[in-house]
This record gives sequence, structure tokens and C-alpha cells, in this order.
Amino acid sequence: MLFQTAVAQALKKIFPPSGKLFKQLRLINQYVSSFKRLKKWRQLEFGINITDHCNLNCACCSVFSPVSDEVFYSVETFKKDCLRLFQLDGEKISKITLAGGEPLLHPQITAFFDTARECFNNLGIGGGGVSLITNALLLPKMGEAFWLNCKKNKVDISITKYPINIDCVAIEKTAKKYDVKIIYQDDTNLVTKTTNYMPLDLTGKQNIKKEFRLCFGANKCITLSNGRLYTCSLIPSVHIFNKYFNKNLIVSEADSIDIYAVESMDQIFDFLCKPIPFCRYCNWEKCETQIPWHTSGRQISEWT
Repeated sequence: MLFQTAVAQALKKIFPPSGKLFKQLRLINQYVSSFKRLKKWRQLEFGINITDHCNLNCACCSVFSPVSDEVFYSVETFKKDCLRLFQLDGEKISKITLAGGEPLLHPQITAFFDTARECFNNLGIGGGGVSLITNALLLPKMGEAFWLNCKKNKVDISITKYPINIDCVAIEKTAKKYDVKIIYQDDTNLVTKTTNYMPLDLTGKQNIKKEFRLCFGANKCITLSNGRLYTCSLIPSVHIFNKYFNKNLIVSEADSIDIYAVESMDQIFDFLCKPIPFCRYCNWEKCETQIPWHTSGRQISEWT
């Protein structure tokens, strides 16, 4: 990972992100790596957004948190869905990531840790099976019960380190005290966090096969929401965008798979590696990366 980061920084200096050549190289890289999106997995890693809202206000947020209402996901729904996945084949669930929004805003955060471990006894034995993605703002305020629960359930805390004032050294010290592993998303302990502009095409006229192959998240950022699995994290959150901006980007049943309607995990794996109708709303050729991180003005132009 350190080597990859060094290479990325070197390429950034040679090919400025705003330059045409950089964008062409990025598209080529996305096409080359597209085989991963078309790969049928044998193990399932999925995330779940246990809050829609956040205590940061990031421009271009991929799950629309700056324009979201305060929403807390149900622990009972999560448990029900986990038990269903276990029933299908619990041995094929390898990792669960709790995300948001900001998941530490959820008053029942540790109940999600407990549920994940109760439903999947062999999940990431030795660590890595349960992960929490956080901006770390609330970590200094978390009490001993939280840290002891993280230790008990072998929860890895994955910090996205934003260019704001956070004492990560103190956080790491606390984590070490309780034997909890700290990871930095996208090597943000080494590089400055940046923003990605990933525009939506409100007309829905994009080629779904092409967009699926170009997508950063397709068949990677697999997301569980209310009994359904989505091939990326944007689709189950787009209702937030629709509500705030009074739009109608259509999410149909064909855009996700009902875990209660399938008979095997193989059916789920087969679905996740194929384009879905919603891909027509994405326009990855106009995507811009490595934009300096900044706060949202809650304008539709951040997402279109």
C-alpha cells in the first residue's frame, strides 16, 4: 500500500489531475481494472450505512450526507438480514463494514458490532471481519464501553483523515490501550484527503455496460439496505438526492437483489457482477478526482 501511494503521488506530479492526459490515463486504468467488476465473487464483503447524516459537510459526498435528514438504521432490521444471509451460507460472508454518513452518530453503534459477531461466528477470525469507517471526530468522546466492545468483537476502526484538526496521535494511543486496530482509509495518514466529483446524468441516457465497467464502486462497494443488496453504495442513497433537489432518478427492483427471494449465495454473486438499469444515470467520463477537499454548499452542481 505504501508503494502504491508513492507511485500515485509521483504520477500526480508528472500528470496534473486537471490535465487531459491524466484523465485519459485514469479511464484506461479503469477499463483495465474492469475485470474485477465483472468477476463473480466466492466470498461476500458488504457495507451498511447505519446513518445517512454526518457531522462533516463534505462537498460531492457520494452518499449525499450533506443534504440528508437525520436517519438511524434499525438494529433489528440489520439482525434480521444478517440471519438471512447466514441461512443462505454464513461461511461465505467474509467482512461487514459499518459506514454512513457518520456511523458514530448512531446511539446503538455497539449493538451492530455485537449483532455482526453473533450472526457470523467465524467472521474474520483474528480481526478484519468487522470494520467501522469513521471521520474520527467523535472517537475522542467515545467511552470505555465502546472501546471494550470494539476489542471484544475485534472491530477494526478505519479512519478517513480529513484536513481538519483531529488529534490522531491521541486516538491511536487510546486504541492501542484497548488493543483495537486503527487503519487509515486511502492512506490518509500519508496523503491529504481529496474529493472526487462523480456527476449524475439526470437524463439517464448513459450506456449501462460502459458505466458499470468504468465505475469505481461497482461490485466493490456492495451495500446492504433493508433486505436488499446493491452493487454499489450510491443507489440505496439516491433517494436523499431526489428528495432534497426534487428529482426523480428511478431505482427499480432490478437495481438490487432481494436476499429473501433468492435460494443461494451464488445467485447473489451472479447479480452483483452485472450492470443494472440505474447505471444509465452515471457519467464516469466526466468524473474528476483529486480535487482539494472542501465543504459542501449543498448545490446540485456538486452531483451533476
